[in-house]
Amino acid sequence: MPIVNMPDINGAFSLTVTTRFDTVIGGTGQTIFDFGDGTRQNDLLLAQISNSESLEFVVFFDGQRYAIVADDVIVAGETAQWTVGVDAAGMMRLSKAESVVAQGQGAVPADVDRDTAQVGASNGADKGPLNGVVSSLEFDGQQFIAGIVEPGTDGDDDLLGGDGADILQGQDGDDLLTGQSGNDSLVGGDGNDTLRGGHGDDTLLGGGGDDEIEGLYGADEIDGGSGNDHVFARDGDDLVYGREGADTLIGGIGDDTMFGGDGNDLLAGSQGDDEIHGGGGNDLVFIGSDEDSDRIFLDDGNDHIDGVSASSAFYAEGGEGNDLISSGVGNDTVLGDAGNDTISSNGGNDTLTGGTGSDT
Repeated sequence: MPIVNMPDINGAFSLTVTTRFDTVIGGTGQTIFDFGDGTRQNDLLLAQISNSESLEFVVFFDGQRYAIVADDVIVAGETAQWTVGVDAAGMMRLSKAESVVAQGQGAVPADVDRDTAQVGASNGADKGPLNGVVSSLEFDGQQFIAGIVEPGTDGDDDLLGGDGADILQGQDGDDLLTGQSGNDSLVGGDGNDTLRGGHGDDTLLGGGGDDEIEGLYGADEIDGGSGNDHVFARDGDDLVYGREGADTLIGGIGDDTMFGGDGNDLLAGSQGDDEIHGGGGNDLVFIGSDEDSDRIFLDDGNDHIDGVSASSAFYAEGGEGNDLISSGVGNDTVLGDAGNDTISSNGGNDTLTGGTGSDT
């Protein structure tokens, strides 16, 4: 679920959040934010009441529940700004578009650590996730969310970010998540998802399923998760993890670092000084003509490095297993390491070392 790093709210406070409910059908009630640990001892909660147009702001103080309720204020499809606060005397207020819609005596939040700050999701079973968008959250004059927080559903979601730092979470289903501008966080969840980062330094997590992930622009961190994933890092100095499954990892322009993980993976760095780790499985590493000085570490498995088309010098270690390694026209350095390896030179002043095993 979307989690933000916020300071502890201890004492009087005011917080403004902009959100949209796509529907008022929310089961136990859709959550805008839930700061606490879910035990309902000292939590702060802003959420819908069941399947209604009513919104409640709740302060839990040592297990005692203090709530104010605004009836008939949620409009499906409307983007609204909500401000909640508690003054030093414990008076609670809830405003919509700067107009007070509910107030009442409550309690000043306790001076305790609230372990988890959830946005668009709940820490407890008494409330559910938001079917909609949180587009900003401001506390004490500081923006903690300047983008879109959209949790998604268990179905096939199409979630689109904006110009800020967005948090898009697909959950179950075959989802399409597009970050656009900003340093976005995209989480596919279960299902065969498609994630596209866009401009900015993005974090893209495929989760379960056979996912297709594109980092596009910026220095992205990409984790395919389980499944047979296709990852295209594109531009920028990217960090890519394939994890479990037979993954295809393609770098792009920039100095990329790639880890295939378990499974029989295909890895290609493309332009830039790339570092490639095969991981477990029988991996194929392709070095193209537009490569710079790459470093390849194959680890376990009977792996294959195809460097015939490489125009620049590269460094490669075969690791354990019976590996097949072909150098290119540059001055390459190849270490077969353990296993019965086959190493061929295709031009250049290469340094070839077989290592242990019966090598050719």
